[in-house]
Amino acid sequence: LRAELADELERVLEVLADSSAASALIVISAKPDNFIAGADLEMLQAVQSIAEGRELSELSQRMQRRLA
Repeated sequence: LRAELADELERVLEVLADSSAASALIVISAKPDNFIAGADLEMLQAVQSIAEGRELSELSQRMQRRLA
C-alpha cells in the first residue's frame, strides 16, 4: 500500500463517514491477479527518520480503524 493511496482512501472514508447515504464500502483492485498485499517495501526503506516512520504508521492505523 502506497502512502498516496492511503491518503486518498482516508479522504474517501471521511466523506463516506459524513454521509448517511452509504452503509457499506466495497474496495476492489485494478490489478487483475492480486489485491493489496501489504505496505510498499520501497516506501518503507525510504523512511529517513523515526518521525516519518511514525507518521506512515499512524496513517495506516487510522485508515484500518476506519475500514473496520
